[in-house]
Amino acid sequence: MGGHYSGHYPAREYGITRFHKLQDAKERCPELMIVHVATYKEGEAEPGYWDKVDSRTHKHISAKDFNLYKEGLIGAEIDFIKPVHEELLHRYPYLASPPSDSPAEHKEEGDGSALITWHDVALSIAAEMMNKVREAITENLGYTTSAGIARNRFLAKLAASYKKPYSQTVLRNAAIPNYLKPLPFQKIRFLGGKFGEAIAKDYDVSTVADLLPVSLVKEKSAVIQEPPEAYHESVRCPSLDTSTLTLRLNDARKVNQNLWPKTLVLHARQGYEAFQSKQAPFPFSLEVTVDLIATAGNKLWKDLVGKDPGPTKVTNVELAFTGIEVAEEGQQSIDGFFSGGQVFKRSREDDDPGATSLHAGVMQFGNIATAYFTVAIGVHTFNSLVLRKRQSVFFYAPAISLGRALAVVIAILPIMVDIGPIYGVSGSACGVKQTYGSGMFFHLLPIFIAAGSSAILYTLIFLVLRGSLVIKGDVKLSTDSNDRPARITNDSSPE
Repeated sequence: MGGHYSGHYPAREYGITRFHKLQDAKERCPELMIVHVATYKEGEAEPGYWDKVDSRTHKHISAKDFNLYKEGLIGAEIDFIKPVHEELLHRYPYLASPPSDSPAEHKEEGDGSALITWHDVALSIAAEMMNKVREAITENLGYTTSAGIARNRFLAKLAASYKKPYSQTVLRNAAIPNYLKPLPFQKIRFLGGKFGEAIAKDYDVSTVADLLPVSLVKEKSAVIQEPPEAYHESVRCPSLDTSTLTLRLNDARKVNQNLWPKTLVLHARQGYEAFQSKQAPFPFSLEVTVDLIATAGNKLWKDLVGKDPGPTKVTNVELAFTGIEVAEEGQQSIDGFFSGGQVFKRSREDDDPGATSLHAGVMQFGNIATAYFTVAIGVHTFNSLVLRKRQSVFFYAPAISLGRALAVVIAILPIMVDIGPIYGVSGSACGVKQTYGSGMFFHLLPIFIAAGSSAILYTLIFLVLRGSLVIKGDVKLSTDSNDRPARITNDSSPE
């Protein structure tokens, strides 16, 4: 049975802690609701949210208002810089063009506390926006949230844990030193776990204030943790990052499918040397997979350390996206332009209406005239060769005139009568519009009728001339070649 990864504060009141067995947790709290998170599922190559309950909080926050970054399982980091800047200019319009002799900071006399600055005003506006987000999450999803507001992500994350479970904390710039000094340093990201325990043991420190006197040179000289020796050990780190990046990017694109990062960045640290980084453009793709990101990440790794670096001491590897923006509508890869996908046609409103109607009328006239006179010729040939009847000029002349008039009327009628999407001029054709259901069939119906009628008539003519069909008083069909009558010659007399 799986383990419990994390729990909120009401669950902790029942003694449920991290990595509790699920069965034991359910015994402690029968009403406990277990929420699945992004994990590897049997038969699946990539991790995913197999139950989407835990991701609804992130989706509820609109990505159109500000930049949103996921942090852990049930956390998020929100960049309020742009909306706060806009609100500052709205509340204090004179900030858009301050006078040249204005002081760098707005100072006011107080009661001895830290002076209020524009940074503090900006943080207070961000706190108002954050409070609205938290209230919306509680109202729509029923979740309680805590938040921290500070000048950067690192400090905001620390401030968020100051008052829980349902509150928010604003960390002013002037309060940063006094807030950090009594803070246990192992709460700081990358200073926890075995690394933090080693520092605490070697230097006998527990808070940030205790750690400040420790010089950087002394810290570097201490052997705290041996890095992995071999290259094959260190390449596992980027593979974990690719799974996380794939999952988060796909989840973010479900909210906004045009969201795309411009650059993929690889940061690596060999031994105790300074960090090195390599970056490359990340081309747009309709489908984001682990292999896609891993291929790009491996290329960056080879560019950074070489194709065959041998055993390499690596203490840190990080893969990240930068420049995440909304891509242009309709953007696609180069192969998309050559695939047999959707064909975009120019709207007929962009064409000259007169030229379009003339073209459509001429085509319709040709189609109807061809169909009519094909059948007429077939009827005439059938009467002459099969029935051996002479046709009067009084019959031919009206038939020819009728065909011409019918072609003209059918060609002009759609130009004069337009019935929305059903009937009228449609691009280079006119009649029953091709965009209307089975319109293509009805549009070509005259040609279908002519082709079918001609096939029947000329088949009868062929059978009569071959001698297989005799029409004299009654109709007689024979398949015996010895029983066929003499073929008809041009003068209608037997050979």
